[in-house]
Amino acid sequence: MLTCDFLVIGSGVAGLSFALEAAAHGEVIVVTKRSRDESNTKYAQGGIAAVLDATDSFGAHVKDTLDAGAGLNHVRAVELCVREGPERIGMLQEIGAEFDRAQATAHADESSPRLPTSSGGLDLHLEGGHSARRIVHAGDMTGREIERALVEAVTTRRTSASSTSTWRSTSSRSRSTAAPRCAPARTCSTSSTARW
Repeated sequence: MLTCDFLVIGSGVAGLSFALEAAAHGEVIVVTKRSRDESNTKYAQGGIAAVLDATDSFGAHVKDTLDAGAGLNHVRAVELCVREGPERIGMLQEIGAEFDRAQATAHADESSPRLPTSSGGLDLHLEGGHSARRIVHAGDMTGREIERALVEAVTTRRTSASSTSTWRSTSSRSRSTAAPRCAPARTCSTSSTARW
């Protein structure tokens, strides 16, 4: 029987990001449906919105998101995502995700001259309901690049001597006809002081 400290179901951006952080605290097993990189994340073509320019603000990004959501957004969730956006982009870059870099003369989405920014050289796009340039891309396959970097980081990075990432894949072809045997999995609360 396999045992672990953390069981992660799914290999998308949420599962693999959690697996990377949890590996510092114990053994992690990631269970996937098919291959390691098979998730909805891989198929996302659009970019990621984050406040990365000195001329932008969290308040403006929150307002744009709430306006675009026509009142259907959960305000606290929007505020949290907006505040954590720059840090998450940074984490993805640290583990090796390669986003489009700005050209010296123009943005990728127009021919007008590029204005100086503090985006760290990232090519920030202006899209949809956004009032400022804050969309980061990896070509037309942002999700694929994020998934590639996360899978590589989970596969190769060890954050402590005892942590490992074990991959298990399930598919209809590989399931046994014997009665399944399941052990209970531990879950943690979403509060800041999680208890087991």
